[in-house]
Amino acid sequence: MDKMLKYSGSRDERNKRAIMECLAKKRDASYIQRIIDIANGADPVTVRYSIELLDQFNDQKVQEYYLNLFQSPTAKLSVKISAINAFCKYITVNNKQQLTSFLSHENDAIKLVSAKSFAIAGFKDGEDEVLFLSTNSNIIVQREALEAIGYFKNKDHIPLLQKYISDPDPIISKNANLAIKMILGDNFNDYLLQSSQDGQQSENQNNNSFLVEESTRNRASFENNTRNSDIDQNIPITTTIASNKFALIIGNEDYSSFQKNLNSESNVVFARNDAITFREYLIKTFGIPENNIILLLDAGTIEMHRSIEKLKLLAKNSNGNCKLLLYYAGHGLPDPVTQEAHIIPVDVTGSDLKFAINLKRLFSDLIEYPSISVTIVIDACFSGGGRENGLIASRASGLNLNQICLLGISWFLIQVQRNSFITIL
Repeated sequence: MDKMLKYSGSRDERNKRAIMECLAKKRDASYIQRIIDIANGADPVTVRYSIELLDQFNDQKVQEYYLNLFQSPTAKLSVKISAINAFCKYITVNNKQQLTSFLSHENDAIKLVSAKSFAIAGFKDGEDEVLFLSTNSNIIVQREALEAIGYFKNKDHIPLLQKYISDPDPIISKNANLAIKMILGDNFNDYLLQSSQDGQQSENQNNNSFLVEESTRNRASFENNTRNSDIDQNIPITTTIASNKFALIIGNEDYSSFQKNLNSESNVVFARNDAITFREYLIKTFGIPENNIILLLDAGTIEMHRSIEKLKLLAKNSNGNCKLLLYYAGHGLPDPVTQEAHIIPVDVTGSDLKFAINLKRLFSDLIEYPSISVTIVIDACFSGGGRENGLIASRASGLNLNQICLLGISWFLIQVQRNSFITIL
């Protein structure tokens, strides 16, 4: 949780937030109304904290609460922004008109968050407003607008975003790249390689910005360093075609380019190469068709959640006649309170795990629909490290398997050492 929201304000307000947090941790929808009642009449910080706590629920009461907050004429601007942002998962064709009027709001921040919520919900409303704000607002809004362009998934906007790749403002540069990555999805890696071949290099490169050319050089460097590995060469080939097998492969290596408080030592060296190599084994040795494999490199929150949903949908449509496999290489962290393990998207900090992937929940999701088998391959450390200093770089074995409910899934924990692995069935 946001420490500013949790600890600021008077003692009375802090007590309200402490009570709301205790109720929210029960993860029981029957406490939703009590949290709302406590927040009513409270200061803006407490109200925003209630929005953050209620985000874990998917409930009609929460939807109505958010709606009332951003439509209230007396609500503070910060509360309206938080409520609109949280409302995105409730937007449908039938209720989206409740938010449409905010696209013409006099405040640019309100316009932007409304448009972004529409985009996350899969609607095009607000696309023109975001494009306008990306070039015609103050720098704070402009930074966020450039990233928001990516949520609309429109390839026509890539030329505009490319103009900002070498911007002297590192946040503008980073957000432009993030937007391009969101638009291209699985094709982003081809874009990186093509950009490198075309010789598009920035003259104003900043060490803290995520530039296409820098990312390409780093990737090439890492792949060169592992080229002589015997695992990466002479991969066995099968003639069998396993058309009923589907895989999601995630290699999260570059965290520092997506989080300004991290340096390169926080990156997970070779995670991308390991993911690429694992994919080669699935295709050549296990006979999984290339089109049955989703490969994500340096995946953010939205990409990971969306791809997991795709894997679930494949199981649903197979009528139980499929085998699912998920491979992840990257950072992992336990929740400091529940000790439940999470795998970490590249744009999620160690102190904001609500956006990370909860493994227990992931296991439940992948067995929601019948399948022949589900296999999870994790190459990550869950020992934590210094949260105030960001994510740790190493992937030494630190996962306490007793903290995780396996729910009957085949579980493989691949350690860093390439000559050893642990299999738990």
